[in-house]
Amino acid sequence: MKTKIPLQWLGVLSLVLLRASMCAQTSVTFANFGTGWAAPWYSLQGSATTCALRDFVALGYAPTGNAMLSGTGFTAELWAGPEGSTEASFQRVSGTTFRTGTSAGLLAVQPAAPVPFAAPAQRIQYQLRVWENQFGTITSWGQVMANPTVMRGATPSYLSPPLTAVPITLEFSESFVVFPYMATRAPLLAVSWDRCEWYTSGTVHLGEDVHLGVAYPNPVTNVQWSFNGVLLPNETNHILSLSQVQVDHTGTYTAVASTPLGSRLARMTNSMLITVLPAPRLTQLRLNSGLVFNVEGTTNRWIRTERSTDLRSWSLGPTQFVRSFQNTVTIPPPLPQAQFHRIRTLP
Repeated sequence: MKTKIPLQWLGVLSLVLLRASMCAQTSVTFANFGTGWAAPWYSLQGSATTCALRDFVALGYAPTGNAMLSGTGFTAELWAGPEGSTEASFQRVSGTTFRTGTSAGLLAVQPAAPVPFAAPAQRIQYQLRVWENQFGTITSWGQVMANPTVMRGATPSYLSPPLTAVPITLEFSESFVVFPYMATRAPLLAVSWDRCEWYTSGTVHLGEDVHLGVAYPNPVTNVQWSFNGVLLPNETNHILSLSQVQVDHTGTYTAVASTPLGSRLARMTNSMLITVLPAPRLTQLRLNSGLVFNVEGTTNRWIRTERSTDLRSWSLGPTQFVRSFQNTVTIPPPLPQAQFHRIRTLP
């Protein structure tokens, strides 16, 4: 004999089943089918005959070498948080190391890890963080951030598909690099006025010739620049030159470097915000135990004086830090044989 279930109990039963399914534990595993590189880096090229060539390695932003991430010397961890959360609020989900031999650079296989803060049908923000653990003495990301010399790297933050009660795999298709002093993604962007000295500040002045450079791991087969999300046609070199920048050059410049990894295409991207400020002015030039002038239109900046006899070739002079209340620059005697002087603002 069958017992009838009242309709009101059917509603309660369905609610209980729904809650049970929502409480089912979600779990994830993570893998990268690309390769994580430690190096090498393409240097930003300049004319060694006219200036001292300085690249990212010389500036301390990238290591040298050509070793794939391999073995237990590097720790890799999956960090995640609920959809909409920031990287600063992520929590550790799982960890692993790297494979060796011909598979060096790929994450070692690890079991699925539970995600206690996410229920089925929810999505999460996730990120891969990697560091050189210095023979097992650096065991946490907190230690990494407290030690600026530790080699480290991180992918961008990704948004997962809706999780299910069945473990899913989170794939890192973008590549990353490991380097000291910063926990950021590849590639690295910098700004220059002469293609020789590079800075990570994105503040420039009206009328300057500006060059944006990108350094990225080898090998890379393609670079594509964009401005405020719009691709710049034919801008595929590692240096993007902007002639006599104007106010409308203000915006976000992005470089995407890509390379094939087996049947996949690894992409590495980063952006820099360029802000165009009014050009500074030289005022009140006078001879008084040397050449003396005031700098107006820029404060709390390093400036470099330059001189020329023909307005075409310029020789470098001394640098000085100017403030709003201390903006007088003096070029002491003996004065160079030059008819023209100018200043260059530095980050």
